[in-house]
Amino acid sequence: NNPDAKVLVHCGWGHVRESGSPNWPKMAEVLAQLTGLDLLTVDQVTYADYGHADDDHPLRTAAEKRGLIGDEEVVLLADDGDPLPIGDPAYVDIHVLGRRTRYENGRPTWMAMGGRRRAVAFPTPKCETRPCIVEVRSARHPDAVAFDRVEVDGEATTLYVPPERESSGHVFGLDGSLIAQRDIVVAATDNHAVRKQD
Repeated sequence: NNPDAKVLVHCGWGHVRESGSPNWPKMAEVLAQLTGLDLLTVDQVTYADYGHADDDHPLRTAAEKRGLIGDEEVVLLADDGDPLPIGDPAYVDIHVLGRRTRYENGRPTWMAMGGRRRAVAFPTPKCETRPCIVEVRSARHPDAVAFDRVEVDGEATTLYVPPERESSGHVFGLDGSLIAQRDIVVAATDNHAVRKQD
C-alpha cells in the first residue's frame, strides 16, 4: 500500500548476506530479487564481541588494539567516507564492530538499553539449591515477550526492568513450574521496590 515505506528486517543465521550458495539462498538475496531493490545490509555479528578476546575475529582484535573500539559501536570508513569494504563485497554493505560487553553483578550492562531499563536486585532464595529461570514481564500484557530472562542458581539476581511500568517477576523451575511471582515497581529515579507475591 505504501511503496515509499522504509522497512527494517532483523535476521539471523547469515540471512543478511546478499549472496548465498545455490543450495541455500539467503533471505537478503531472495528479497532483493523479489523486489528489484538494492538493499542496505548491515552485519552486526561477524565482528561482534564474543565474550572472550580469543574468540573474536582477528580484524576486530586488531581494531581494538589500535583503540578504534570504545563505548559505542563502530563502522570503519574509507577515506571517501563510505563504509570500508571488508571481505567479499557481495556479502553486506556495512560491518559493525560492537563495543566490548561490560558486566555488573554477572549481567551485561547493555541490557539497560540506553536508560530504557533499570537494573533491579531480585531475590531468588528458592534457587539456592536448584537452578531456576527468572523473567520479568509486563503485568498488563503477560503474554508479551519478556523484558528480561536469566538462569539463576543463587539467592538473588539482577533484572533489567523498564521504569514506571507495571511489571511482574516470575521464578520457574527448569521443568517450567512456577515457583514464585513478585510485582516489580521501578521509579523514574534509581529508587525501586520489589513486592513479594509468592
